[in-house]
Amino acid sequence: MISFLSGRLVEKTERVAIIESRDGIGWEVFCAKSALKKMPQLGSQVKLWTYLQLTKDGAFCLYGFLAREEKGFFEALNDVAGIGPKTALVIMDVASVERLKAAIASGDEALLTRVSGIGSKSAQRIIVELKTKFKKDAMHEGDIVADLDAEEVLVELGYSRREARAALEKVSGDVRSAEQRIKEALRIMGKKA
Repeated sequence: MISFLSGRLVEKTERVAIIESRDGIGWEVFCAKSALKKMPQLGSQVKLWTYLQLTKDGAFCLYGFLAREEKGFFEALNDVAGIGPKTALVIMDVASVERLKAAIASGDEALLTRVSGIGSKSAQRIIVELKTKFKKDAMHEGDIVADLDAEEVLVELGYSRREARAALEKVSGDVRSAEQRIKEALRIMGKKA
């Protein structure tokens, strides 16, 4: 098993990072789009926690994550019946691992059904199989669920999900209720306008 890979970031595409290790080998690593966006510029050093999959046709696929927690979440999703590694990566693009865990722990399938190919039945399966596991992990579940509620309200007000998420991430952690978080997010977005 390859636990992690470090080296020089040679190339990034929509779903793949090419990492050149010190021994001159170029590793093709599948990543979530959100992880690729956070990676440093080409030519920089990068370290990815990895998951190696042997496909049905005998090929090896390497999946990479910027944090060990992301890898653990990916492995948990990948263990759910009907969810493969590529679908797990797409799910991880919807929100942060923390927010996804909180949604699963609270039984909220709305966040999961935003993923193309994940309908209500698949979302329910993910929740049933992982709910108890993530309930233990969700330290600030109430805060994250408040952000999910606040995000929905901001989208209904006409903001994009990306704008809503970006504004909510800037709201102080001391602001707890969804209503107050919405007000703060609106104030933050109002300053940009």
